Amino acid sequence: MSARASFTFDHLGSEDEMGSLYGVLDRHGVTSTFFLEGEHGRKRPAAVADLVARGHELGMHGWAHELWSELAPADEDDLAARATDALAEAAGVRPAGFRAPGGSRTAHTPAVLERLGYTYDASLGDGMRVGRLTPHLAQVPFVWPGVDGF
Repeated sequence: MSARASFTFDHLGSEDEMGSLYGVLDRHGVTSTFFLEGEHGRKRPAAVADLVARGHELGMHGWAHELWSELAPADEDDLAARATDALAEAAGVRPAGFRAPGGSRTAHTPAVLERLGYTYDASLGDGMRVGRLTPHLAQVPFVWPGVDGF
């Protein structure tokens, strides 16, 4: 029997945690998307590079899990650029996807992401309404009931 699974993670665990998680994912032939804070690119570049080398997708999840929905536009621009650059430098690839820390983005977020070359936003949404936020930025939302047992 075969099945398809989709997992995303908004966390980069300890070396032991990640080793255990990779073991489970590898055993079942599952690749995942990991939305990581940009600070991991600076503090743990080898762990970020390893994640990508294992075939998992890297997404951006802010700089240090700041409450994205309350950022001023200038702060959002700065943090998104810093996080993108730090993750890209560590991984050798630029993240294509974004998930806002705290789930919600601002009205300014789609323009910021498009300018930085992102192709999708997986922030909080109203179910499975996949669509376009801009001509070059897709929306692939999640809902809280499917997260962390909420």
